[in-house]
Amino acid sequence: MRVTNGMIRNTTLNGLYNNMSQLNKTYAQMTTGKKIQTVSDDPIIAGRGLKLTTTVLETEQYKSNVKEAQSWTNVTNASLNNIMDILKNDIRTKCVQGATGTVNTENKQSIRTQIEELWRQIQVESNGTYGGRYVFSGYKTSEPVTLTQDYKVKNSDMKIKEDIYLGSTSEIKKDSVLEDGSKISKGSILGKDTSIEKVVSLGNGTELSKDDGDALLGITYVGGKCQFDTQKTIKANTIVTEKEAQELNQLIVDGKATGEKIVPTEEGKYILTEDIKIGANTPVSNELSKSLIGVGVKVSDGNTSIVVTKQQTELKNANNYKFQEKVKIGSGSDFEGKITLGDETTLEANSVLKKASTIKIDSTLGKGTLNPEVIGKISNQHINYEIGTNSTIDVNVNELDGIMVEIAECLNEIFLELDEAIDDETITSDKLNQMFTRKLDEIDNILSNITEVTSDLGSRINRLTYTLSRLDEQNLTFKELLSSTEDVDIEKVYTNFNIQYATYQSALQATSKIITNTLADYL
Repeated sequence: MRVTNGMIRNTTLNGLYNNMSQLNKTYAQMTTGKKIQTVSDDPIIAGRGLKLTTTVLETEQYKSNVKEAQSWTNVTNASLNNIMDILKNDIRTKCVQGATGTVNTENKQSIRTQIEELWRQIQVESNGTYGGRYVFSGYKTSEPVTLTQDYKVKNSDMKIKEDIYLGSTSEIKKDSVLEDGSKISKGSILGKDTSIEKVVSLGNGTELSKDDGDALLGITYVGGKCQFDTQKTIKANTIVTEKEAQELNQLIVDGKATGEKIVPTEEGKYILTEDIKIGANTPVSNELSKSLIGVGVKVSDGNTSIVVTKQQTELKNANNYKFQEKVKIGSGSDFEGKITLGDETTLEANSVLKKASTIKIDSTLGKGTLNPEVIGKISNQHINYEIGTNSTIDVNVNELDGIMVEIAECLNEIFLELDEAIDDETITSDKLNQMFTRKLDEIDNILSNITEVTSDLGSRINRLTYTLSRLDEQNLTFKELLSSTEDVDIEKVYTNFNIQYATYQSALQATSKIITNTLADYL
C-alpha cells in the first residue's frame, strides 16, 4: 500500500491533537484542583459533588443559626440572672431588714429610695436587647417591656390586657374608664366631672373644691371659721396644745367641769380624758379643725379649697359621686368601682390601672410604665431558629411580662405603704414589719417563677451547645467527602502532566523527522 504525504500529515496531526487534549485536561486539573471542569466530564461525580456542596452550605447555615440563637439566649439569660440577683440579694435583703428591725423615719426613706433605684434597674434589665431587638417582647421586638420614653396612645382607644403600673406622671384623657381596683397614687389630680362609683376614703393631702368639700365632708367656711353639718368627736387621750385646749374649753356645752375633761401633762401640753363632742354647725378655728378634726381650709392666690390633714372615712354622698372641680389626691385615698375620668386628669407614678381599663386616644403614659403594647399580649409569640433539617428551637422567653407585673405589684405596695408611713408618724414599726414579711413570701414566689423560666432557658442553651458540636463534626465530614469526590490528587496529576508533556515533546520530535520537505515528496 502506498503511504502518501497527506496520510502521514493527517496521522501526525491527529496524534498531536490527542496529546494536546490530554495535556490540556491535566493542566486544567492542576490549575483548578478539581477532577472535572464541566458536567459532561463525569455526570456521576458532578451530581454527587452538587449534593455534597448543598449539604455543606446547609450545615454552615445551621451553624450560623445556632450561633445567632446562642447570642440571643445568652443575652436573655444574663438579663434574667441580673433580675434574679437584684431581687434575691438586694430587694429581699431590704425586706428582711424592714421585717426584723425597727423602721424609723430615716430607715423608711432609705429603704424606699434604694428599692426604687433597684426597681429602675430591673426595668432596664427587662429591656435587654440583641442586635437592636428587645428579647422579651415576643414578636414585638421593636417594643420595650418597660417604656423608655413617654408613650402616646394613638389610632384608637386602648383596652389594656394586664394591670398597668405607671412609672412616672401620666396624662389620661377625659372619658377613660379605670376598672374596679385601680389605685390612684398620692399627688394625682382627678379632673372636673370625674365620676366614681364609691368614695371610700380621702387621705392626708387631698384637696377639694369648696362644693366637693361640702358634699363629701359636710364642711363650710363662714366668717373665717369652719363648720360641719354633723357632730364631730375628739377622742379621749388626744394630746392638744394650750391654744387648742382653750378653744375646746369654749366648745364644751354639756355642763361637765372643764378640768375633768382636759388636764395638763408634764410636757406642758394637755390631754383629753374623755371624748369631746363638737356640735353640728359649730364654728371652730381653721387651725383646730385641721389639727383635731383632720379637715381644714387652704387659701392660695385668692382661691379657697378644702384640704384633708387626716384620713377621712366618714363621708357623705359617697356613692356614685362626680367631682364638681378637679381634686388632688392625698395619701390614703381609696375608691371602689369603675372610675370615669374627667378633664385635666394627671396620675402620678406608682398608680395602678387594672386589667380591662380603657385608655382614651391621645392619653400619654410616662416612661417607666410597663408597656401596654407588650404586657399581656405576647403569650405564645415564639421566635424560632432552624438549627437542622426539620429541627427548630425557640430562643425567646414570653413569661417576663407576667413576672414584671408580679414584681411591680409587690414593689408598688411597698412604695405606697412606705410613703404613707413617712407621712404618718403614728404608723408603727410592727405594721411595717408585717408588710415586709408578706413581701418576703411574695418575692420568694417570684424568684421561684424566674428560676423555672431560667431552667427552661438553660436546657435550650445546652441543646444549642450540643447541636453546634454535632454540626461542626458533620461539616468536617461532609467537606472531607466533597474533597474526595471533587478534588484531584495533586501529586498524581503532576506526575501525569509530566508524562503527557514528555509524550507530547516526543511526538513533536518524531513529526519533525517524518515530515521533511524534499523534491521527492512532490513527485
